Amino acid sequence: MSSENRYPIGANGRISAIWNRPLIFWGGWCVLVVLIATCLGSNLPEIQIGPDEHFEVNKSLLWAKGYPLYTRIWNDQPPLYTVLLGMLFKCFGPSIIVARGLAAGFGLLLLTAFFIAVKRTSGSLAACVASFCLITAPEVVKVGISVMLEVPAIATGLCALLPLYRWKNNSGRSWLMASGLVFGAALQVKYTALILLPALTVEIVLLSWQKERTSRIMQSLDNCVVWFGIVAIAFLLIGMVLSSGYGEAWQSHFSPASRRVAETRSLTFSILALLEHQEGLWGGVAGLLFATIDRGWRQTALPVTLLATAIGIFCCHRPYWDYYYLYIAVPLAWLTGYAIVGLLRFAWAEGAKGFFRSPWMRLFSYLIGSVLVVTSLTEGGTRLMSQVEEIRHLPSVHDREAISKMKEFASQTKWIYCMDNSIYAFYAGLPVIPELAVLPRKRFWSGQINDEQIAAIVQRYRPEQVMLTCPEPPEALKAFMASTYVLVCDEDSCFLYVEKSLINK
Repeated sequence: MSSENRYPIGANGRISAIWNRPLIFWGGWCVLVVLIATCLGSNLPEIQIGPDEHFEVNKSLLWAKGYPLYTRIWNDQPPLYTVLLGMLFKCFGPSIIVARGLAAGFGLLLLTAFFIAVKRTSGSLAACVASFCLITAPEVVKVGISVMLEVPAIATGLCALLPLYRWKNNSGRSWLMASGLVFGAALQVKYTALILLPALTVEIVLLSWQKERTSRIMQSLDNCVVWFGIVAIAFLLIGMVLSSGYGEAWQSHFSPASRRVAETRSLTFSILALLEHQEGLWGGVAGLLFATIDRGWRQTALPVTLLATAIGIFCCHRPYWDYYYLYIAVPLAWLTGYAIVGLLRFAWAEGAKGFFRSPWMRLFSYLIGSVLVVTSLTEGGTRLMSQVEEIRHLPSVHDREAISKMKEFASQTKWIYCMDNSIYAFYAGLPVIPELAVLPRKRFWSGQINDEQIAAIVQRYRPEQVMLTCPEPPEALKAFMASTYVLVCDEDSCFLYVEKSLINK
């Protein structure tokens, strides 16, 4: 039972009741989306926010044009998000607005699933506070509107909790199986959804103990086996339907060659990163201490498990990217919301018992809760505005000379090769070479491609346009570039070449 029910407060109870009304609940989220979109400004469709956005939009565009993943398009990620975005491109056209709309939809899904999950365990007020803390956490706004896979994966994974809460109050296992189906889909968005697996397993075990009166251990094991079985079936079936491939992912993430590369040694997670999220750090500590004192481990079992899993994996696995912090921000925001509301409830509640009966202890709870509120508002609010300003001031691609030049020769162009910044090709409406559409560093680290192989592919396709990010072509391409292309644009590390024959037409 949550502290909201054990220690009711009149005013807080009325506020909690407000958020139980669907119209106000969805209206609140819509207002939030409008406010964030207004703050970000009108240049949102004209920039690249996340570092991997160009990979995702180009993969989806090529898939929409009929090029299959894994056989023609190199891809080390599951196919579900690419197929979903590609279908939207087929229906509405290959526009960055369509891609951002899908990204924002998954961002809203993450906040909604998170709110409902916290509300189910800790009450509506804790869910409101935790949601605010999540929005203001590092990287969350940026990654929440980026055309990338992290938010869709964790949002879908958290949605697997919602059927479990229905299963708690229903006989049979249909809702348990529905949860497994949803989580299987999350794994086909991105494999990092596996970080949620231990937390969901703990939740299934705890719910099994609440549902059953006898043979709890055996019933818990049985339910876990059923759920894991459905997850595996859903994952494999979706993979079969979408022709998923797994070899590239295994080599990219677990190749011994990648771990030997010096660059990956610098891309590691440091626990000191939590110091940049101080309100989350202290809120998480307060949540753990409060759960220990109040014996509230049932309310905090899931976020604690998720937090321990995420930190444990990130400390061991390389490379670590900044946007992975989302998996830490979620449990820290959950614990912060639980701590703030729980501490203030005990300080204000009538008839507090046990450890919190002492007036001094209630005063201490009030002070700690108030400090957390102030810290969350000041630190979190400042960071939120900083993230919004950072996004607003990202360089726009709308007036780039390179894109204008690309469009100038677009009617005569079948293929373009981009060493990097392939988002330019997407804005210009030009398809990149499928085998070279996705060129992350880990593809080079793992030995799956090198400059000589790239040169061979480029010479085979003979693209009409080539965009490099350095003045001189790579050694393997020098002779071919010199004999075939001419430089037509030199702008801010964007060197656009076109085939010589196009100039003479």
